[in-house]
Amino acid sequence: MSVLELILELKNANLKIRVGENNKLKIFAPHGKISDELKKKISERKEELVKYLNETYYGTVKEAHNIRKAPSLPYYEVSHAQKRLWIIDQFEKEERALNFVPNAHTIKGHLDIEAFSKAWDTLAERHEVLRTIFLNIDGTPMQKVLPSLPGPLVEYIDLSNTDDADDRAEALSEEENNTPFDLEKGPLIRVKLIKVREEEYLLLFTLHHIIADGWSNMVLQNELVTLYDAYSKKEDNPFEPLKIQYKDFVYWQKEKRLASEEKYWLDKLAGDLNFIELPYDYDMEEESYHGKSIFHTIDEETTAQLKKIASQANRSLSHLVFTVFNVFLHEISDQEDLLVGMAVANRNHLELEKLIGFFINTLVIKSTITDEMDFKEIFDHVSANLIEAHEHQDYPFDLLVEKLNPERVSKKQPLFNVMYSYQSFNDVNLNLDRNKKNVLSLTDIIDDHALATEATHQAVNKAYFDLTNRVVDQGETILLELEYNADLFEQETIESLFEIYEDAFITAAQLDNN
Repeated sequence: MSVLELILELKNANLKIRVGENNKLKIFAPHGKISDELKKKISERKEELVKYLNETYYGTVKEAHNIRKAPSLPYYEVSHAQKRLWIIDQFEKEERALNFVPNAHTIKGHLDIEAFSKAWDTLAERHEVLRTIFLNIDGTPMQKVLPSLPGPLVEYIDLSNTDDADDRAEALSEEENNTPFDLEKGPLIRVKLIKVREEEYLLLFTLHHIIADGWSNMVLQNELVTLYDAYSKKEDNPFEPLKIQYKDFVYWQKEKRLASEEKYWLDKLAGDLNFIELPYDYDMEEESYHGKSIFHTIDEETTAQLKKIASQANRSLSHLVFTVFNVFLHEISDQEDLLVGMAVANRNHLELEKLIGFFINTLVIKSTITDEMDFKEIFDHVSANLIEAHEHQDYPFDLLVEKLNPERVSKKQPLFNVMYSYQSFNDVNLNLDRNKKNVLSLTDIIDDHALATEATHQAVNKAYFDLTNRVVDQGETILLELEYNADLFEQETIESLFEIYEDAFITAAQLDNN
C-alpha cells in the first residue's frame, strides 16, 4: 500500500491527518475513535506520512499559509468552474434552476428571531462570497465583493394568523424554487423565515451554485448553529476572522503552475472519448433533467466480506466498490474503455475547509476492462487509476474540457454521462432519499434551546447525468443509489440493472473463498 493509498483510506474512515509543529503527525478522529488496525498502519508508516505530507500540500497545515490574500482590486477573476456557471446564466436561461442550492427546514419550538437574523447577517459579514456579485467587464466575467448587503439577510413572513398558512407556505416554497438570481445585483443567497403557527416556522434558504457547493452548505449550517447559540445567550461572535476568502483561493489557483497536472490529464484522456452506451429505453428528444432514484442495501455479510477483501489487498473499501461499479458498467455496455465522473471537494488546505465557496472539482476516471482480465487485475488497474487521479486533482475540470475540446453531443454534459460518488457513514448528514424527511445538523439547536428541526422536501429530483451511482458506507452495510434520467429509462430497466449490479457485489465478495 502506497502512502497516498493509506491517506485515502484514512480519509474514507473520516479521519483527518495533519502535520503540526515540529513535524508532529496529528490525527483527528470522529468521536475520538480509530480502529486498532489503522493505528498500527499509521504507527508503522509515520515517518513516510510526515515526509509525504511535507513534500505535498495534501492535508498539511504549513502549506495552507501559501494561499495568501489577493491584492486589493476593484474586481477579481472568477474560477474556471464559476465561468461555466456564468455562461449558463447568460446564455442558457432554461438551465438556471440547476445551479441553485436549495434548503428547506421546519423549525419547531421557541425561536429567538432577533438572534437568528443576527446570525445570518454575521455569516454575510464573515464570508465575502455571500456578498459577491458577478459583472460583465468587456465580455469577461469578474467578481466584485460588496462592502455590505443592502439590508438584513432574513426576510420574515408571518402567516400564523391566516387560515391557509400551510398552503401559503408551500406556495412560497415553490416560488422560491423558481425565482432566478441576478448575478449582477445580488445577493446570491436568499433567506426566508416563515412563521406558520405559534412555535412552528418554515426556513427557506437558497444559494446560487456560483458561490457555494455541498461542503459550503455544511459550513454555513454549522456556523449558523454556533452563532445562534451565542447570540441567543447574549454572547459575542465566537469566531476568529477568516485568514483568507474565496477570492484569495481563486487568485492563488490562477497563479498556480499546473503543467504536470495538465500533461497527466491530456495524456490520460488522449484518443477517442466515448460516452458509456447504457441500455436506454428512449432517445432524449429535448433537454431534460427529470430524475428518479432507486435504493438498495448490500447486506452485512457481503459488506463484511468486501471489507476483508479490500484489507487483504491493502486497498480501501471505496476502491473496491468503484471497481465493482466499473465491472458492472462493462457488463451492461460491453465497452472496454469507461469514462466515469467523480466529484472531489478540492479543499486540500486546512484554511479552505472553513470557507464558503464553489471549490468542488470533477475528475474523469478512465478505466480499461477486457473480458480476459480477472477481478484482481481489474481491481489493481482501477485502484491505480484512482490514486493517480487524486494525485492530480488540482487541475480544473472546466479547463480540461477547454483543452481537450471534445466533440459536444447535444443535451449531454462533456466527457462523461455516468457519475459516481462515495461517502463514509460519518460524512453523511442527509439520507440520500430526498423524498423523505431527514434530520440535519441544524438539530444541534435542540440541545440548549428546545427546538426541533427537520429537512423538508423542497424540490423535484434533478438528474444531471444519465446515470449517477451514490454509495454510502454505513458501517455494517452499504447503501447504493442509482439516480437516473426518467426520460431515458423506465423504472423496470433500472431495477433490472440493479440486479446485475448487486450480483457483481456478490461475485466480488465470493472471490476470497476461491
